[in-house]
Amino acid sequence: MKINKYIIFLILCLMSVLPIQASGHQEGGKVDAKEIVFHHVQDAYEWHINSWGDKHFSISLPIILYSSDTGWHCFSSSHLLHAEGDTYEGFKIATGGEYEGKIVEVKANGEEVRPDQKQESVSFTASMKTLSRATETSFEENDQIIVYAVKDEGNGTELKASGNYANYVKYTYRGNKFVNDQGIVRPTEFGVRYFAMYPNTITSVPTFRFNVKTAQGASGQYTMSDLCTAVSDVTTAKEVNLIFSHRLSHVVVNLQGEALGTGTATVKLNNVNTGCNVDLNANTFTAYESRSTVYCADNGTNSYKAIIVPQTIEAGSPFLTVTLNGNLQELYTTTSRVIPQNLNSSLILLLYEALYDPK
Repeated sequence: MKINKYIIFLILCLMSVLPIQASGHQEGGKVDAKEIVFHHVQDAYEWHINSWGDKHFSISLPIILYSSDTGWHCFSSSHLLHAEGDTYEGFKIATGGEYEGKIVEVKANGEEVRPDQKQESVSFTASMKTLSRATETSFEENDQIIVYAVKDEGNGTELKASGNYANYVKYTYRGNKFVNDQGIVRPTEFGVRYFAMYPNTITSVPTFRFNVKTAQGASGQYTMSDLCTAVSDVTTAKEVNLIFSHRLSHVVVNLQGEALGTGTATVKLNNVNTGCNVDLNANTFTAYESRSTVYCADNGTNSYKAIIVPQTIEAGSPFLTVTLNGNLQELYTTTSRVIPQNLNSSLILLLYEALYDPK
């Protein structure tokens, strides 16, 4: 009986309010029922039935939304109307900005977007300041980089270990750029700075230790030793150009001489530092004490190459060992020499005769 009384009461309220509301939506003596309904529900999320003094009688409307991250959602608008700024299932009613008064989805990075708004993922073109890693001129198909994005707050854009606009997002080289369909959402209301690095084995920022591979003649080990980084300008662009720098040193050994003969040589660099401390905010790459033997990769006829950490080779060190057809030759440094960052192959060849003497 009590439920029936409530139903009768609601019907009476509707009967009392509709004529009043209809008076404002008549044309030629006809009531525009469609206009009455939409006047109450459009961007209101509840149907206001009547008011009695300072009491308002409303019916919360159902909310059906789709998120590209979490799928479909269905709930009563009362969860949002009484949330007092908090979210419900990742949604809220915006209290300011472009979408004020409308339902928005709050992304993991704090960005507020309309649920029906198509999300644009940022893509990256890439170029190299110096010799690149894979083909010596550019990235190769299916190469992967790691990208972080830092929101420009007006007080600097330092990369943090976590809590950035985007953290540890993998991008794959396809065609002529790095893409990810579910990648970093393009910002539109603020700028961000992108930090990118190769290879994709780097798992922590902004400081970390990186080690070159010791068996660089094995499949993929040479390219995975080539640490490259890039930092963009602050931007809101959908396609961002990243200029990578080769952060370690590229050593090339060319074998020459009448006694060379035929066959494949084993070329190794002895007792070299294989690790470096990296600070992406300070843009520093310095060797730490982690010594090992590095085996060079094939670089064509009688030519071999390796990636090593910038370091100083002490005088009298048996830096290079070549084994060919059972014959072993060691080359010792005559003086202490510095191998700086970004040393390229042409420079190492010019230094070769001055650096090493047979012994």
